Parts: sequence; C-alpha cells; structure tokens
Amino acid sequence: MKTLGDLLKSAGYTPKDGVAAGQIEKIEIHRENRLVRLKTKFEAFVPYSDLREVNGMLHERILPDMRVELAPAFPAQAWQESCVTSVLERVRELDASLNGTFKDAGCTINENTLTIELLHGGLNLLEKRHTDRAISETVQEWFSVPVTVTFTGKTELQNGDESVIERLHVEEEKRARAAVIEEMDRYEAAMKEKAAKCRVSVREGKSLMPQIILETARPILGNLPKKEPVPISEATIEAGRITVWGEVFDIESRETRDGSRKIYSIDITDYTNSITLKLIQQANDCSKIDAIKKGTALLVTGSVEYDKYDRENVMRPNAIARAEMVEVVDTAKEKRVELHLHTNMSAWTA
Repeated sequence: MKTLGDLLKSAGYTPKDGVAAGQIEKIEIHRENRLVRLKTKFEAFVPYSDLREVNGMLHERILPDMRVELAPAFPAQAWQESCVTSVLERVRELDASLNGTFKDAGCTINENTLTIELLHGGLNLLEKRHTDRAISETVQEWFSVPVTVTFTGKTELQNGDESVIERLHVEEEKRARAAVIEEMDRYEAAMKEKAAKCRVSVREGKSLMPQIILETARPILGNLPKKEPVPISEATIEAGRITVWGEVFDIESRETRDGSRKIYSIDITDYTNSITLKLIQQANDCSKIDAIKKGTALLVTGSVEYDKYDRENVMRPNAIARAEMVEVVDTAKEKRVELHLHTNMSAWTA
C-alpha cells in the first residue's frame, strides 16, 4: 500500500516523519461535496495541526478542485490526554459555533471516561450541540476506543464574564470566515484557470457544437447535478429525470398574488434545441436564481412535462448549477466564417 510520504513527495513536498509513515488504505471521492477522503493508518499519533497542513497542501498542489481530508486511524494505545487538544480542534472545525468554548480547558482520562474542565462556561451550548457525542465519535473513529465525555469546571458564565466569552467567539468566527473566504478565492482562481485552458481553435468532432466544462459546475439550486448531460433535442416526457445543459437566452419572473413566491421561466439552448425551465421559489430565497443572466451556461437536472398554461413541454428542475463554456478561438491567419442555421426555435439573437 502506498504511503502518505510517497504521495506527498510526488507533489514536491517533504512531510514530517510521523506523517510520511502513514499507510493510505482507502480513497473515497464524494463528487457532490467536492471532497476526497484519504483513510490513512498511522503507527503513532500525529497532531491534527500536522494533518490539516497536509490537507491544505494536497488541495493546492494535487487536487485544486476538491477539498482534501485525511481520516486518520491511530493505535488504541496511543490514546492519552495529550491527544485531546487535537480531538477538540477537529470537533471545533466541524462546528464553528464552539470556537472559544474550550480555550484554556483541562482534561483527564480515567479508564473510558474523558472529563473536560471548562474555564469559560458554555455548558448549555455544548449540550445543545451534542458536543459530547461528537468528541466520542471522533475518538472512536481515530483510536477505536469508546469513551464517555463529561464536562466540569466553570460550566456557566457569571456576571461580567459574558464579554470574555463573547470576545473569544467573535475572534474565532472572524478567523473562520477569513479561512472560508480564502478557500473560495482559491477555488474561483482554480476554476478560472481551468476554464482559460479549455479552448478550441476550430469546431470539429465533439467540439462541433458549443460545450460546457463540467468541472467548473457550481450549484445554484439543490445538489450538483451528477448525470452526464444529454442533448436538449433528446429531452422528452418519456425520458424521465435527465440532465441537460443550455445557455440562457431569455429569463422572466413574476410574483404570486400574495407575494410569497416567485415563478421563473428560463429559456435555454444547447444549439440542438431549446427548452423552458419552470420553477417556483420562496420569495425570501431567490437571490441565486435572480443572479442568472442571459448568456449564463446552466447544468440542469429535472423532468420534462406538459405545462397546460403555456401549452408546451417544459422542464421542472430539481437541481441547477452554473458552469463555464468552452471558448472557441480562431487562430487561423485567414479567418474562418461559421454559418449558423436558425429555426423557429431560435428566439435568441445571433
């Protein structure tokens, strides 16, 4: 089995000894969440800060389009009090609302009981978020050791203490938001770079018709469509649930009489045919749909059905994503002329 060190060295990164020795036992790819999990077995405990560093490096150098997460498995005998800080770091990463709650906390392990001594209150929050269970599950996943978690110490805030814990939460939340923004910026940059590379100098074969870059798809409504798109010319009532892509050439919306919802009609074409997307959204949840403009390329999963009001077949979307289109660049010295055939379905401007 390949070691984590082998993988990291192939990316030009020299890991720490403890990290390098990890044996990669399984690779899980979750395309809907853009996540790759590497289940890795270690002979000795590795601090979670080192694992997070590896996660970031693998994302930047090998899998820029995906989040990367090491799922460690440590020997049961490695479980001790010095490991608790890493466990809590992982739990805080999964639930940002806990940031600051465990600051300066102490801990003791007595057989299968982990006792965490709080210094800044927050027991109500911990109970509400079922944090004891999250800690137990993390220890079980990492060490295969069952533990019961209890909280002691200063479990409630006294008068005047609120400002302390509130300040801790604000500082932690600012750092968490900054990290999310940084991650989104990296993702956007990677998608722009990928889109810039997807160019064709002449349309032939698969590139005879306009195409989208599936890797750049980002969800707008529902989960990311998973199926390969079929031509809109094949989108029929009998086809059932399918995925198509199309460039928006018209979009209309109107509110219901009570103003609680908005009804959208979005016309798209993939240049094999055209179809109208019909969907109804709650008025307070329309920002992403309202951001769709003419010329936007959409990846859509849904079913085709007859609309008795418009008296035509329409598509009812279950999922919509935005994507980049392959750019056609004419590199010939003598410029080519492309002729477009327009039919009665061609309601857009050439």
